[in-house]
Amino acid sequence: MLSVNNLPLWPDVPAGLTELRILRPGGRMFLAAHEKWLPTALPALAHTVLAAGFTSVRTWTWQPPTRMASTTALPSAARAHDPGGSPPIDEPPNAPAAAA
Repeated sequence: MLSVNNLPLWPDVPAGLTELRILRPGGRMFLAAHEKWLPTALPALAHTVLAAGFTSVRTWTWQPPTRMASTTALPSAARAHDPGGSPPIDEPPNAPAAAA
């Protein structure tokens, strides 16, 4: 899932992130938005992403090479696997158990 410059328009960021449960387990999401328009600081946004059930959260910023563009915030994460639920994406549903 890719979202560019619309995160600041979400009326409820935690609820919006929770709605991304439509991603299958292990699915990736990537957000990009002008840092100055984020609804919260980037570290706080990372904690909100974790609280919404994502793992492997990474954040960084990028400064475009022009004077007119502002710094871009770039958080990404993976949807957590369902505990006791579906297998990881790389495993077919009827895969034989691994040998011990």
